[in-house]
Amino acid sequence: MERRKPKWWRIFLTAYAAGFAFLAAITPDAFSKNGLLIVAIFSLVIALACQGAFHLLWPAWKGIADHRDAEGGWIAAAKSLRHVKWTRVIAVVLTSKLFFLTSCTGGMIVGQLAGNGIESGTRGDHVRPLDKRMSVIAMVPNPKRPGERKVVETTLQDLEKFKKDNPDYSFVLPAGKGELSGNRPMVRTDYSVVATGADKVLVETKYHDDEHHVLGRYAATGKEIEPLYTKTNHDFADFMTGMIFGVPLAFVLALLGYLLEWWQKRRESAVAGNESQRKRA
Repeated sequence: MERRKPKWWRIFLTAYAAGFAFLAAITPDAFSKNGLLIVAIFSLVIALACQGAFHLLWPAWKGIADHRDAEGGWIAAAKSLRHVKWTRVIAVVLTSKLFFLTSCTGGMIVGQLAGNGIESGTRGDHVRPLDKRMSVIAMVPNPKRPGERKVVETTLQDLEKFKKDNPDYSFVLPAGKGELSGNRPMVRTDYSVVATGADKVLVETKYHDDEHHVLGRYAATGKEIEPLYTKTNHDFADFMTGMIFGVPLAFVLALLGYLLEWWQKRRESAVAGNESQRKRA
């Protein structure tokens, strides 16, 4: 029975539409000019990845469907699994391109999640300094609305200059969460404030600049801050960390699959040789 070929263009368009809808829902300012460009590009990547995965999965599904037809339905096909040599199945899975891609990707994700980034503080005999790009949030008078104050940000590196340029500043903010967007696309700072006493707060900031991400914590009073901690991540560095773990893992599993395949063939050859000797005897 000739099986119908998949409509690749439909798969691509469906994956693109689903990816676009998902990214538009989770991306801030998704319908701005820059936001639409970002969503469109990442949706294209998702659609191409889905189509590539479907190319790898289609032969496997075709084999399963052919086995079902040969056995006379799903129930008969399921019963025939009792006689399957699972060592051979495992070897086929481990040596497949799809499993290699999956194990490599999974290993990369685990490797990235296990990475802690660059943290300040003492690590053994080594002391790592605070990241000077840490965001510091303050309130200053709003020149457009006299009598009101607005929330602004600076960095630990530019803190002294900020104090000189804004003499009527305060580092004490209302408790809660907020977000400040930069002048460039994909630049923003998320922050949260917790009151710890009269005119005292504990602030956590998360600065995002495309590939750079800086988490910072500091205690603040009206005019001073006490930096406590920073953790810096870089997307490319995290990607390379994941590669260091994921790619060797994929190769090791593939090598295990080839060893199982070799062992299975050797075992089958030995069994065939023994049967041949018995027949001659």
